[in-house]
Amino acid sequence: MRFVFFLFAWQLCFAEGAQAQFKAVLPKQAPAASDALGSPGIDAGDYVYLSAQGPHRPDDSTPADFADQVRQCLENVRSVVEAAGLTMDHVVYVQVYLEDINHYGTLD
Repeated sequence: MRFVFFLFAWQLCFAEGAQAQFKAVLPKQAPAASDALGSPGIDAGDYVYLSAQGPHRPDDSTPADFADQVRQCLENVRSVVEAAGLTMDHVVYVQVYLEDINHYGTLD
């Protein structure tokens, strides 16, 4: 019985210690209405994870032109990356969702 209690207590300590490493990354000028339900970025120690970054400007407007929307998305990514103390040179992987494959040339 003592061993079971010790194991349970150890798991609680470990889980809380692991969560303590995570912290939210918030850019100074975040869009008024974020696409994400939570933080736009999470600093997990050795890695920073970003949530989806839409084309919303800080005033919650959206560019009409697709190329401008792409630029705004990348600017939103840059603001979160820089809020974590990094640069775009640190970005390793980006996943993009296109509603219309015909926009791929503009995106590229």
